[in-house]
Amino acid sequence: MLTSPKVFNYPIPGNPTGGILHIYGEAAAAQDVILYCGGFPDGLEPISNLAERLATARDGQARGCYVGVTCFPGFDNKTFNEQKFTGFKKSGFTFDEVTCCVRDAADLLFEEHAKSVSSSTDECKTTFTLMTHDWGVVIGHLFINRAIEERSFTQHKPDRLVLLDVLSFPHPKSNYKEKLRGKEIQKRTTRDNLLSLSYRIAFAMSFAVLQFSEAGGLLLLAGFTT
Repeated sequence: MLTSPKVFNYPIPGNPTGGILHIYGEAAAAQDVILYCGGFPDGLEPISNLAERLATARDGQARGCYVGVTCFPGFDNKTFNEQKFTGFKKSGFTFDEVTCCVRDAADLLFEEHAKSVSSSTDECKTTFTLMTHDWGVVIGHLFINRAIEERSFTQHKPDRLVLLDVLSFPHPKSNYKEKLRGKEIQKRTTRDNLLSLSYRIAFAMSFAVLQFSEAGGLLLLAGFTT
């Protein structure tokens, strides 16, 4: 049975409580801290079972991970149903804005972690893993690049970045083959490239129409995805 997470809100552009963060697990001085952000059109639900498993102690561990789950602004069903379009920008949010939202979610996650371990006599040793999925992969790349290049961007630079996306492909100079114990990964075919391109064009066209007609953009998106 899924354990209810601790629920927190954080500010997003134009809305002081529009961001949502679910936290799973109990904080410990030495622990892996994980922040997950899914992409369009996912909310928080698809990752909730995995988040609880990561937060559960296994194989003799004293504690599991300390896991935070967030999503793109406006894609949490509960928050959106409560605030509708009054709490979120009709034109959507830029990738830079979403990246800053994820940074604020990370700050809140570590703030809550610090509150729980502040009375501990053990030295606080945490590792930070940023995990992103689908369109969240773009945010993962932007987050880690800004964390490296801009010292003032965030106090919490990820130690690891996990990207979950069917359109991603390992860098040719990476050691992914050794990591997969020598198993070969098929190279992209022309069909794969065409599917990827059509997927991106569909969303780009829908977003463009949405700027002029909300109903038209949504209908076009529905037509492309059915």
